[in-house]
Amino acid sequence: MDKQSINIMGVTYTIDYVNRYGDVDIEERRTDLLGQIEHMSRSIRIFNNSKVENQKEYKFFLLLHEMLHGISWCANIECLSGDENEKIVDTLATVLADTLVRNGMIKEEWLK
Repeated sequence: MDKQSINIMGVTYTIDYVNRYGDVDIEERRTDLLGQIEHMSRSIRIFNNSKVENQKEYKFFLLLHEMLHGISWCANIECLSGDENEKIVDTLATVLADTLVRNGMIKEEWLK
C-alpha cells in the first residue's frame, strides 16, 4: 500500500492506494466504490485498478473526486454532498483533472 497525504482546509488526510475493492470502504466493505473519503479517520482510499488505461490520470481523477467531497464537507457546500450529487462531483473532478494535467499544472508525484 502506497501512502501520501493532502491538506484540505487545515485538515490532513492520509491517502491510501489499495489493491482490493473491499479495502476502499473499511466500514461496510462495499465493493462498488473506487474511492472514499473518511472524515473521522482523516483518510482517503483509492482503488489501484491495474486494468484501467491511463492509470495515473484515472487515479488522479479519483483523488480529485474525493478531495471535492472533502472540500464540500469542510466548507459546508451542500450541493456537492450526498449520493444524489455524485454526477456533479464526477463532472467537476473530470474537468479539473483534464485541465490541470493538460496544462502541465500537476507535479508528476501526484500522477502515481
